[in-house]
Amino acid sequence: MRYTGNSWHGFPRTDTARTIFIVHKQTLASGSSGNQPLIGYQWTNTNNGGWHWHSSNNLCDSFATSHAGTWRYDGASVTPSSTTRKSTWAILAIKTTNNVICSSFGLELGSTHRAWQGDLGELIIFNSPLSDTKIEEIESYLAIKWGLTSSFPS
Repeated sequence: MRYTGNSWHGFPRTDTARTIFIVHKQTLASGSSGNQPLIGYQWTNTNNGGWHWHSSNNLCDSFATSHAGTWRYDGASVTPSSTTRKSTWAILAIKTTNNVICSSFGLELGSTHRAWQGDLGELIIFNSPLSDTKIEEIESYLAIKWGLTSSFPS
């Protein structure tokens, strides 16, 4: 699905996301700030406690980084607050250290000036922390399905 910075998808809020896979490609419009979230939640005074998922052109800001356990980008461990999002298809796998609130793809905090620009191929959310072996199996499956095996380390 293509997102041009003015569209997003909502889904039933989960307070217990623990392992997340996102097949995506970022395509920023000229002059864009880069503050486009992959995953978000619709903030109100009664449901705070979620993450801020946006951050310039990196995977996320330092607040989200401090709440996550393991981040993998195309099969390699990364530090998300200093890893630039790719403009080619990529697989992001996140295993959190605690429950995460999320309710949308491509929009965060109800703010349309922070809307995703790019493509979403697939989004998978588990409410349990998967083992590293299981994460690698799902990454491999997604890499084969989306033709991204050359992006992964040998």
